[in-house]
Amino acid sequence: MTDATSLAKLRQNILEPVESIRLQRFIIPFQSENIKDFPENRNLVTESSSGASAVRVGNTLVLSPDDITDSGIDRTTIHPDMIGKNYKFVYGTGSFIFSNVRKPAKPSEGIFGLNKLNLETKKVQTLNVDKGLFPGEPVFVPAKSKTTEEDEGVVLCPVESAVKDQKNFLWIIDAKSWKELGRAEFSNRIPGMMHSVFVPDE
Repeated sequence: MTDATSLAKLRQNILEPVESIRLQRFIIPFQSENIKDFPENRNLVTESSSGASAVRVGNTLVLSPDDITDSGIDRTTIHPDMIGKNYKFVYGTGSFIFSNVRKPAKPSEGIFGLNKLNLETKKVQTLNVDKGLFPGEPVFVPAKSKTTEEDEGVVLCPVESAVKDQKNFLWIIDAKSWKELGRAEFSNRIPGMMHSVFVPDE
């Protein structure tokens, strides 16, 4: 991918096919700190719904990922309280830079949009934006009320505009229903490739 997007080729307007960004999940067994305690040549991943594997070969643990989705998805985020836990939902942008150069993109793949991915069902919900709008890195903000629902909250996503007279804006989405709640327009331009952070006022 690095060679395909080199400065020399970009200057010549050469766009070569590159592999789409995919979401993958590795599972690492932590039953013991000593690798010799694991049996050899057997998948140590016990989660039946996962396609991931972890196999001990001598003194090496060989990991293979579970391919969550073939659709291009990038700049992912989750509920902050679920970091290090078995979370269900992932939110991310469509990888519009590297996706589907070989073939036309399907609207359902969210090339110019925001995706909500259910890791249990591997189903993707997509909200697309109009042509010329580029979503940045989303941030999940949990609801203030105590709830057991992992997707109870909002997703905030900066959107950069390349459309004349269209301002950049903050996209506000209900994470549970996956419907737009509103937009807050910016008077200045915001870089589309910057990382995002939410800082609460308390």
